[in-house]
Amino acid sequence: MTARPNDVTNKKPAEQSAEQRAARSVLFCDVNARRPNAEIRLSGELAADTVADLGAQLAALIRTGHRQLLVDGRGLSQVSPVCVAVFNRAATGLLPLGGQLILTGLSDADADRLRSAGLHGAIRSPSPSASAGLPTDRPV
Repeated sequence: MTARPNDVTNKKPAEQSAEQRAARSVLFCDVNARRPNAEIRLSGELAADTVADLGAQLAALIRTGHRQLLVDGRGLSQVSPVCVAVFNRAATGLLPLGGQLILTGLSDADADRLRSAGLHGAIRSPSPSASAGLPTDRPV
């Protein structure tokens, strides 16, 4: 017997939840890590259903000794407000270790959202030194 697509869920399409029917967001993380620095280039959608994966990636980098995390968001087509908590957690985890989180390539609206969430002191804006993975003192 060949299984029909909806046999797996045992529900007709009309009975599936909106979440089951909705297309999933896709986030790609290209990581270049050489302790103590790591550069994470993001592309796709930083949405509610992908932000946990980014949080796990940032936590793993911090756990393995990376202290300077440069997150490049130029390839993002969407940045959900829920990402604020993930960036805040990473920045807070890095501060006592003498590290920092640097965000680059975000739209003005996304940078403003991070500023209003209180992350301006921990997250830095792009500069030539930030592009090289070095600290910068210019807040977002």
